[in-house]
Amino acid sequence: MKLRNYSLLTLLAAATSAEAVVVTLDATADHSGLVRNTDNAVGQYGRGDTLWGTANGTISQRRNGLVQFAALDPAIQSGITNGTVIVNSVTLELWNTTNNWNSTTLLFSRLAAGNTDWATLNGPDNGGNGVSSWSDKIESSGTDWASSTGAGNNNVGTAGQQVFGSLTSSYTVGGGSAIGDTKFTVPLSGSELNDWLSDPSAAPNLLVTWDSSAGDASAAQTRFATINTQASQEFAPNLVVDYTVIPEPSSMALLALGSMMTLRRRRTL
Repeated sequence: MKLRNYSLLTLLAAATSAEAVVVTLDATADHSGLVRNTDNAVGQYGRGDTLWGTANGTISQRRNGLVQFAALDPAIQSGITNGTVIVNSVTLELWNTTNNWNSTTLLFSRLAAGNTDWATLNGPDNGGNGVSSWSDKIESSGTDWASSTGAGNNNVGTAGQQVFGSLTSSYTVGGGSAIGDTKFTVPLSGSELNDWLSDPSAAPNLLVTWDSSAGDASAAQTRFATINTQASQEFAPNLVVDYTVIPEPSSMALLALGSMMTLRRRRTL
């Protein structure tokens, strides 16, 4: 038997090889009943079947959306915190609904601490007491939205924290277009992204807002499918996380030692 000559460096390289993994986190809740309207401050415009980011006609009439995703495995969260898991990329995936909408720019932000316990009925009508609205985190309870700038009544637009990504599109859906005809991908990044993914006390939440700095607010409506658009949830939002697991030093040493012992046994045969 011809034996191959493995050096210690070669064995260590094999033992320390990193593992690349891609996971898809499904949406678990979404809500578009956050409407600021001069005629109805509470904004009972619940649309559980559509994720909105809107400025309809004037800036004073705006609709923000919320979407929550399943959390990463606790072991992966811990690895991100201690450096044994490296996050390579995070991508938000969205699909169109059949409704018409116009060109606009949306911002996707992390919710500020204290806002991740928002409430939705997850049904076709998300308006009403006990559900999050523009004015209150929990409508009619007096519980305001919290943020670093002290968001309160009619100020849910500042309930977000760091902006992780944006989407600008001139795509217009015709009335006869099918749900899911077009897929939109939004790369997410930011200094708070790892903390957002690894927080064991709160699942990842995104606040969807219209970017008022991007242009005219006239009829700028953007609508995406949600977990309530179809029973199958085929075109519900997804969060795709690409990460790499780095072996811990103790594991690397054991793997290298095991490889060397195996090689030594072969040479003595």
